[in-house]
Order: sequence, then C-alpha cells, then structure tokens
Amino acid sequence: MARASGALIVPQRAVSVFAVQKRLASFGSLLSPLLLITLCAALYLPGIRSIPVLDRDEARFAVATRQMVASGDLLRPRFLDADRLNKPVGIYWLQSASLAAFHPRSSSAIWPYRLPSVIAAAFAVLMTFQLGRILFDERVASLAAVLLAASVLLVGEAHQATTDAALLASTTGAMACLASIYKRAAEGLDSSRLGAAGFWIWLGIGTLIKGPVLAAVSAATIGTLLWVDRHGAVDSRGDVGRRFRLGLHPIAGIAIATLIVAPWLGAITLVAGKNYYHQAITVDLLPRLRGSYQVHGGPPGYYFVSSAIAFWPGSLAVLPAVIVAYRRRAEAAVRFCLAWLAPSWIALEIIPTKLPHYVLPLYPALALLVAVVTSDVAADWRIMMRRAAGLVGGVAWATTSLGLAIAAVALPIAFGSGFMMISVVPVIAVIAAVVSGIAFAREGRMRAALLSAVGAAVVFYAPLLRWEIPALQQLWNSQKAVAALNQTRGGNERPVAAVGYQEPSLVFLLDRPTALVDANSAAAFLAEHQDGAVLVDERMRPSFIEAAHHRGLAPHQTWAGTGLDYSNGDRVRLALFELNGG
Repeated sequence: MARASGALIVPQRAVSVFAVQKRLASFGSLLSPLLLITLCAALYLPGIRSIPVLDRDEARFAVATRQMVASGDLLRPRFLDADRLNKPVGIYWLQSASLAAFHPRSSSAIWPYRLPSVIAAAFAVLMTFQLGRILFDERVASLAAVLLAASVLLVGEAHQATTDAALLASTTGAMACLASIYKRAAEGLDSSRLGAAGFWIWLGIGTLIKGPVLAAVSAATIGTLLWVDRHGAVDSRGDVGRRFRLGLHPIAGIAIATLIVAPWLGAITLVAGKNYYHQAITVDLLPRLRGSYQVHGGPPGYYFVSSAIAFWPGSLAVLPAVIVAYRRRAEAAVRFCLAWLAPSWIALEIIPTKLPHYVLPLYPALALLVAVVTSDVAADWRIMMRRAAGLVGGVAWATTSLGLAIAAVALPIAFGSGFMMISVVPVIAVIAAVVSGIAFAREGRMRAALLSAVGAAVVFYAPLLRWEIPALQQLWNSQKAVAALNQTRGGNERPVAAVGYQEPSLVFLLDRPTALVDANSAAAFLAEHQDGAVLVDERMRPSFIEAAHHRGLAPHQTWAGTGLDYSNGDRVRLALFELNGG
C-alpha cells in the first residue's frame, strides 16, 4: 500500500512541478514583451513634448495633417495651398487619428503628431522580437529587440512625426510573415495561407505609408533567397525555392495588396490627376536615384561608416558579427537575415542620394545577425575582438561613444545658454558603457557587453532628449520668432507674412494662414493688412524696406534674433516688422 500510495504521490508532484514550470514559461513569454514595451517607453517618451517641431519634413507632415483634420478632406494632403503628394496618405491618416483622439490644448503642440511614430517604433521592436523567435530562439530575439530599440537612428525617428518609424513597423510585420514562410520551406513544410496573407497585407500597408520602399526591400529579399537556394549550393533540399514560392501565394497576395492600395490610389488619381504621379515619381523619386537630391549626397560606404553612430550602442560588435554571419550562411535563418540586409544595403550605398534614415528598414536584420552571433556560447569572442575586424570595430565604437559624450556637453555650450549640470549624466553613462563594454569584450562576454551598453544608453538618452536638446535655443528660430510675435499686441491673431525665412516649422507654430512671399509681395501684404506683421530674413531686409517705401509705408522693427539653420549650417538673422500702430 505504501508503494501504491507512493506511486500515486510521485506523479502528483511531477504534475505539480510541470504545472509550475509551464506557468513560469508562460510568464516569461509574457514578461519579455512587457519589458520591451517598458524599455521603449523609457527611450521614446522623454522629449516627445519638449523638443520643438523639426524642419523640414516633420513640420510639413504636421501642417498637412492639421489641415486635413480641419478641412475634413482625408484624401488629399496639402501644405498651405499646395498639394503635398510626394508621399502616400498612410502617415497622414495615422497622425489624423492621433490628433482626433487626444485633442491637444494647443494647436501648435507637436506631440500628438509624434505618437504614431512612438507606437510604430515600439511595434517594430516587438516584431523584431517575434522575428528572433521565429528564426532563432528567445535569447537571440530579446537581444536583437533591445539593440534595435536603443539604436540612435530609431530613437531619433521615434521622436519625429515622419514616415520612417511607421515604415519600419510595416517592414518588420511583413518580414515576420516572410520569415515564417521561408523557415517552414527550409524545413520541408508547407506554409499557412494566413502567414502569406499577413505578408501581403503588411506590404499593402507599407505601400500606403511610403510607396514602393517596402516592396523593393521585399523583392530584393525574396529574389536573393530564391537565387541562393537554387545556385548557392547552401542547402541540400532542392525543393526549398519551390516551396517558398508556393508559400507566398503570389497571385492571391498581389490581389490583397492591390485591394489595400487601389482605393486611395484611384481616388487621388481622379482628384489630382497626373499631378500625383508627377510629384511622387518625377519630383520626389527619380531625382533621388539620379543624383544628390536636395544636396543630400554621400559616397559609397556612407551607411557603413555612419552605422557606428546610427546603430550605437549595438555597433560594438557589428563588423565581426557580419563576417561571422556570412560564414554561417548555410543556416536558413542566418541566410534569411543576410538576404534581407545585404542586397538592399548595397543598393542604398550605390544610390547617390544619402540620408541616414534610408537604411532603417534593414536595421532589424542587422540586429538579429549581431544577436545570433554574439549569443553563441561556443564562439570565442576574446579571439574575435583581438583580430582586425574586432579591433577596428571596437576602436570605432569607443571613439563614437566618447564623441557622443563630448556632444552632450558641448551642444548646450555652443547653441544654448551655456554648460548644463544635467550634461554630467550622459557623460557618466557613456563612460560606464565604454568601461563595461571593453571589460566584458576582453573576457569574451559580448552579450553582457552589449546589454550593459544598452542600459547605459537609456541613461544617456533621457536627459539629452528631455532637457538638453530643447535648451538649444540657437536652433529653434521659428519658436523664438513666434514667441516674439505673440508678445506684441494681438500677436496671437495677427496675419503674418514671411520673407526669405520660410521654414515649415514657422507655419506650424503660427497655426494661421501664413503668406510665404517675396519682398514686393510682403510690402503689398502689409499695405493690405495694416495690423499684420512681416518676418524678414536679414538678406531680404533691404529689398523689403525699399518695396515698402515705394508703397508709402514706414515699417518699424519690433524684434531681431539670430540663430543657426541646422538644415544647412547657415547663420540666420531675423527681424520682425510692423506698421506704426499695427
């Protein structure tokens, strides 16, 4: 009986232990996303209110969204009286929904327009975590997600009301579905129709966000995988490519993506006609492919070199990790990430127009490769970091880190009111990151080195975004000009014209019909609006004064200010004019 009784007790204990383990595993699976959301909040929310609206793209998107909500026309984005059709409508819908949901007290508050970018950035981090679980394991997934979350480029884009964070969200959503299809094909399994539908749905959403960008990245990834699986002799299964193609369900998928995009595309074609295609293709897309669009150029290698900053703090291990990942390309999961990363990256290096955010849709793949290589407990990172790639990467990372610390101190001195005590916090955080990163790397503990650097990065970003950047008054010319105008009699309601200085941030902050005109038109404006004010760039001042005198007007200056145009590095000198008794 004792044995029988014991025989009954042991299974009960085993079941009890199994149940506890199952609950702990379930809790762990839930805990990781919650921790990632907390990390994203710590990274992306500081500064979202306090950093003034940025020129030029953010301000243009925000003004067009505000006009869309005010007019009720959710089809045709406009900036003042001109169509803004160089980008599709998706981001305007997201920002309109945020604006309608939160109803900010001030119409010139920028944070509601930025919230979609914050949410999209956090979603991209969560989807990168999901990608890591699909392709590798939870250990790799968590490291890749935190590296992406803390990267300088994504932190910057999460604080801007532009398309790039939303594009990244749709990219990670599409790639998660695509990775599942490819992984199952590599394992000799058929994919689900639901996964294929998800890919094409995300492709349609991404197209509404930023046109053909996601389609181009997806096509490059799929084409590379099909070519390598057929000609690269990296997999013994000869039917991988066929299963992958069939798993995509391309005919039904293209129909799904078309159903998402076609209604707006057809409607805007009816309303705007050829003007939409002229702006989107002839004015916006083709010049970027032919030359340095709006003087945003750079040589091949620009994105590789700039990744030392843009992917910081994860850039510590990028160079050796990519080399090791290439050697492991026979692994289907690694091959998928390389196919996502390499062809599109090379294409961007070749295209003459260079802007830092162009490479953002590829950063999840980079984060996954760094995470899987550095999470390999069998790899001897003590040796890797002492070889040429490791040494070059480590020196570049340490130099970049110290450069960021110096910038945290120098920026308020150069462009603000002087040294800020809060600048000490980012400096301490960076020094801690460098010391711990180097110490762990020398011991071969690269995962610990990267995680400690991410922890330091959180401390680095918060005061910089919340207090230091908003204090750089030399950069916020529109904010200073509008503040000066509002201090004049009736300043909140006065009609305004701008000559020479016509930044979109000025239009956003004024939140009223604003005339962006030449000197003669500004004089005519002042003659017509006796209570109006004219903001004049110093270079246009003589022409404006002469034109006003020709009309018998005697405008007098009520304010003058100087600053720096961070878009081009030029000094800015502004003056505000009104008529006597205006």
